[in-house]
Amino acid sequence: MEIKAKEYQPKLKMDEVDVYLPRGVKALDFHGENPRGFWRIFQRYEGARFFGLKEYLSALASLVGRKAAKEIIIYAVPEGYPLKRHETAITIEGPARSLLVNETLLHYLSTGTRFRTLAADYPGNKYPWVFMGARYLSREDLAVCTRALAEEGILSTVPFWADKFIGTESHSQLVLWGALRLDKKTERVISEVTKDKKVAATIRATLAFAKANPEVPLYVLGDLATRTVGCAKTFIATAKACKKLGIPLLGGRMDISRYDLNNRPIVDAVFANGDIRKFAGMNPQIVTEVRHLLNQSGLKDFKLVVSSGIDLTEIEAYKEAGADIVGIGEQAAYYLNKGECNFTADAVGFFNSERLIPFAKEGRELSRIIDPKLLDPAKSGLKISDSLVRHDLSDYL
Repeated sequence: MEIKAKEYQPKLKMDEVDVYLPRGVKALDFHGENPRGFWRIFQRYEGARFFGLKEYLSALASLVGRKAAKEIIIYAVPEGYPLKRHETAITIEGPARSLLVNETLLHYLSTGTRFRTLAADYPGNKYPWVFMGARYLSREDLAVCTRALAEEGILSTVPFWADKFIGTESHSQLVLWGALRLDKKTERVISEVTKDKKVAATIRATLAFAKANPEVPLYVLGDLATRTVGCAKTFIATAKACKKLGIPLLGGRMDISRYDLNNRPIVDAVFANGDIRKFAGMNPQIVTEVRHLLNQSGLKDFKLVVSSGIDLTEIEAYKEAGADIVGIGEQAAYYLNKGECNFTADAVGFFNSERLIPFAKEGRELSRIIDPKLLDPAKSGLKISDSLVRHDLSDYL
């Protein structure tokens, strides 16, 4: 299945960037100066997969405008390219008044690269996981990260940016549907499959969700009665109700179900040899038991989605235990420390009569990364690496 996330084209105004940058532009404007500069952008994480270029260039284009965009020359490595530590990712050449603000836009690259690196390390064709981290990121970060994940076939529950997504009810929805009732026929069916109030609320919320969102693959959230009924019995009851009412139910999601695990003779041994705190959320033993109970009830095709504090390194264990999809939130949102993939933009020279004059902060000189002989005749349009590809900034307006 091809997964293609929608592209996000950020549009910014000058008063939305770091305040000292437009003040610097104002200083140039005040003195009637606008030198043509040369910038280099890089990051420090070895093997990071470059990403976020489209968002970065779109934001930059919106700031500089159509006229200045024609004067700017940009080279960049392709998205998905594995960057070496300190390797040049982008070079920008153009008028200083337009480009002084470029470094305030680097967060698109930092976020995109962090998530593209994550996607490369845990690709969707090998690890059956879904990104569920909307609560940890801003709207802009979500846009670039879900596009980065989609490159490796990873689904997202962020509907604004992902074409394909799954949906379950939230825990709050289950609780509130305990206070509500559906039509008499539906309520009669619910009463036939369960006498438990929390399971009934779960079924009610699931049916209400299905009728309001018929285009969304339906999963029931099964852990409202985690200590008294368990996910397996909740799933079975919900499946029966949906079948009687003609509602297609694809599977169920579980965050925890201590009751299911407590039905197993092995629980004492597990608790004795393991970390009990780990059983406050989800664990493979619970999944194994729920899968077993579902199969016994004739629900072999019922798909299991598991979540709650799962580490990316545990995905394989959950898959072996019987999970079809693993939901990852916080562990994915903070896979790499943001500082490890942060990008730096340095002005490393300026042009004098169409000739580049290397001039940079000490330690950031161009001569440190390329053969100084190449700089002697350097002119406008300098390409400092064969890995870099030319981009027309006007295309992003």
